[in-house]
Amino acid sequence: MEVDPGALPDALLQMAYNNIFIPLSMLTTASLNCIKTNEHIMYKHISYGPRSGKAFLDEDFFLTEDDLDNFEFGQAYTNWLMLIEAILDPIIEQGWCKNHST
Repeated sequence: MEVDPGALPDALLQMAYNNIFIPLSMLTTASLNCIKTNEHIMYKHISYGPRSGKAFLDEDFFLTEDDLDNFEFGQAYTNWLMLIEAILDPIIEQGWCKNHST
């Protein structure tokens, strides 16, 4: 699968690079559109020490994973795979996909 660099919002990529939990509900098409347009979303600040930290998407403003229907779960899972491919070293990504495809 070839990853479209513009398909995933930078806010999600930064969360992944900083090892911040990304619930599947942030990866539905509706959520991605809200994130890309900065519509109906909030950020939270995570401190790393005095006067240092970063702002990340606040998962409280998205559906819970239990609220996803089968269609939304499928969208989120497909986008999760795209996220994994975008951030991981190819060898690690191939091992992850091989392990989880069985």
